[in-house]
Amino acid sequence: MINGLMRRGPRYLGVSLFCFLFNNALFILLDQAGMWFGISVAISFALLTPLGFILQSRATVARGVYWSAFGRYALLMLANQPIAFLLLFLIHDRIGVPMLYAAPIATASMLIWNYAMTSWIILSRRISAR
Repeated sequence: MINGLMRRGPRYLGVSLFCFLFNNALFILLDQAGMWFGISVAISFALLTPLGFILQSRATVARGVYWSAFGRYALLMLANQPIAFLLLFLIHDRIGVPMLYAAPIATASMLIWNYAMTSWIILSRRISAR
C-alpha cells in the first residue's frame, strides 16, 4: 500500500499541478472579468471534475475510466465545493487577499485531502472486486 502511494505520488502531483494551474487561472480570469467567485467555483467544478477524473484515472493509477468510480469522484469534488467557497470567502472577501493569491492558497490547502480521497475512490473498485 505504502509502496503504491510512493509510486503514484509524483504522477498525482503532476496531474494535480495541471489542475491547480487550470483552476487558478480560471478563478483569476473570471475574477478579472468581474464574475463573483461563487460562480467561478461552480464553473471550475463543471470543467475540472470530468477532466481531473480522466487524468487521475489514466495517469495516476493507470486504470480505466469507470462510471462507478466517476460517481464517487464527483461526490468528493462536490463535497470540496463548500470548502473551496468558504476558503475563498474567508481569504478573498473577509481578509481582502487579491484573487491572484487567494485562489492558489485555497487550492493548495486542499491538496493532501484530495490525494488521499482520489486514490481511495479510484482504487476502491479494484479492492471491492477481490
